Amino acid sequence: MLAIPRYIENAKVQEQPIEYKWKPYLGMEIIEKYSSNIKLAVDEISLRATLTLGLGVAEWMTWRLNGRSQYQQVYLYVDALWARTVDRHYLKVDELKRPADTGDPIIGPLRALEHALADMITKTLVNHPERAKTIAQLVSLVRYTLVNRGEFDEWLKTAIARFVHLYAFDPQNVAGGLVPRSFLDPQVEPATENIPALLDEQLRSIDYSGNPFLATPEEMRAAGFKGTPYRYLP
Repeated sequence: MLAIPRYIENAKVQEQPIEYKWKPYLGMEIIEKYSSNIKLAVDEISLRATLTLGLGVAEWMTWRLNGRSQYQQVYLYVDALWARTVDRHYLKVDELKRPADTGDPIIGPLRALEHALADMITKTLVNHPERAKTIAQLVSLVRYTLVNRGEFDEWLKTAIARFVHLYAFDPQNVAGGLVPRSFLDPQVEPATENIPALLDEQLRSIDYSGNPFLATPEEMRAAGFKGTPYRYLP
């Protein structure tokens, strides 16, 4: 599993008590109470920047609830999606088998997060008109589980502003350039010359063994992948 980003670690979300209430399928209600301002802002960034931002938002919940239950599927899925942001050949399985939402305050939100992530990936890859809405919905879901939301809100504001500047939506190139996970860190200088090294580090940090969502190097080559699997060596 990829390491916890330092900005999430510094926010100490893992130490926050579980103060929210959960009931079966509450996630469906929460995501419909999304911010239209966030949606409008995300409309201004590229598809690849949208993917990276959505996964970055989701990690605030996965790390917030990490270690509180035996439910691990979402963590494997997020790792696989981080690899998918670099190349489509990495993602072997994109369908999730989600358990029923019984109202568990840990598994329930994580299950809802999986659903929201799958929707985000599907709609972003095809530039669906609701692409930006899926990010706003993820934000609503994550904020619901946080006790202190100020640091998350500030991080989100900074990340969106950075991506609007670096990865503005271009109708002639809707996908845009590759966006390293580390560009979500406000303390990392987003220098374009560092992108190859950052992507290489990102891929090398992902463990495909035991992850049902990720293809093995052999499977990737059989599917036509050119290059060295789990490395970025342009």
